[in-house]
Amino acid sequence: KLAKTLYRQRVTLIDSYVQSYFPEFAAYRDVCMWWKFYLCTDPIVFPFEHFGYSDGHLQWAIDVNPKWQKRCYIVKSFGQGNAARPLFVKLEKPAMNEHRYQSEALPSNLAGQSIWSEDDVLHVRTLPSFGDRLGQADSELLLSYLTVPYIRLPLCLGFFSSEDRIHALSHSQLRDVLQAVTFEPGRFLPSRLYGQVPQLVPAEDPELLGTAFGLLTNELGRSPEATVDAMLQLLDQALRLDTQDPHATTTEVILSVLRLACRAQ
Repeated sequence: KLAKTLYRQRVTLIDSYVQSYFPEFAAYRDVCMWWKFYLCTDPIVFPFEHFGYSDGHLQWAIDVNPKWQKRCYIVKSFGQGNAARPLFVKLEKPAMNEHRYQSEALPSNLAGQSIWSEDDVLHVRTLPSFGDRLGQADSELLLSYLTVPYIRLPLCLGFFSSEDRIHALSHSQLRDVLQAVTFEPGRFLPSRLYGQVPQLVPAEDPELLGTAFGLLTNELGRSPEATVDAMLQLLDQALRLDTQDPHATTTEVILSVLRLACRAQ
């Protein structure tokens, strides 16, 4: 309410009343602003050159946006005085660039070319071998699983829980893939779509394939048997690799699977 009142009165700085009775207001305002800014996933808004401590000071003003023709808060930083730059000048539409935090489970990144469906996987001439840990057939199967985020969790857990594929987790990139598949929340399901289910295949609205609390929670809440059984089998296969030697090549696989299971628990 206080912020709305200041906005209506076109108060751009902290007046004496607020400064006297709410000295923490300015700090709280700036902390909230930086928190929202760093949640942005578009890499174009983040300057990567070196800045000093004083350059991070936020400059607030209320002005008419030339594009929207409406009064709004204008926040500048990454510089002092006239050298400061608006924070969100490039964020007028959803980000079209690559994600600031790239997923480790994107099949396109793993294959080195664009992959959006299982058909795209079939047209890849040479699939990644991950240091010869996977053959072409297994690599094709894994990339195909990664093209269906809504159901890939039990599929990928089952993929690595076999006796002939557990050793593939000795490759760090495959361990990162399994971690990403397990813990990345995936597409968010808006509250307006609660209770609705797709009527067509593929779904007429991609948002219907989202979840309210993340893919892992969704699997454990609606069909836990497939995920839990695959996780237990993966643990069993990892423990079978124990050679009683902490310097063995299988140690990293065992520790990785144990971390995965503990975090899922």
